[in-house]
Amino acid sequence: MFDHSIEALKTIGVTVERKAASALRIYGPQKKILTLSTQVTESTATFQILIKLALLTQNDLLEAKLDLARFHTPAARDIAKLGLANYFAGAALIPYTKFLLSAHRNRYSLEVLADELGASFEQVCNRLSILQRPDQRGVPFFSSAWTKLE
Repeated sequence: MFDHSIEALKTIGVTVERKAASALRIYGPQKKILTLSTQVTESTATFQILIKLALLTQNDLLEAKLDLARFHTPAARDIAKLGLANYFAGAALIPYTKFLLSAHRNRYSLEVLADELGASFEQVCNRLSILQRPDQRGVPFFSSAWTKLE
């Protein structure tokens, strides 16, 4: 998936390089260079590439969705846009149905899922928390009812 993600960016003229860097991901739009830290694993680097791919190739769709939300501040809109790009990256890296079936088969073992899918522990945890399609639900790790204080 790492190589495919790099190729997807290449098709739109973006070069990916790995260097010792203080940030996970640095993008230079003038030179179209995405620099990824050598400190991160390949699965995390792939996730970062997919986030940038979403922001560059799906911008119109992201902006249209954000327009519907009517955010009160530019900062809130920016955070939501990054959240949507992260969701895109997670879906591209670990497709919903494939992940749900693997989760059931492996009895929700985080380490086994990460190993089988080539994902990080964090990516698996995030993906598990959003398995909430009405017709394909996973275990509800988060519920708004849990946040109510009594």
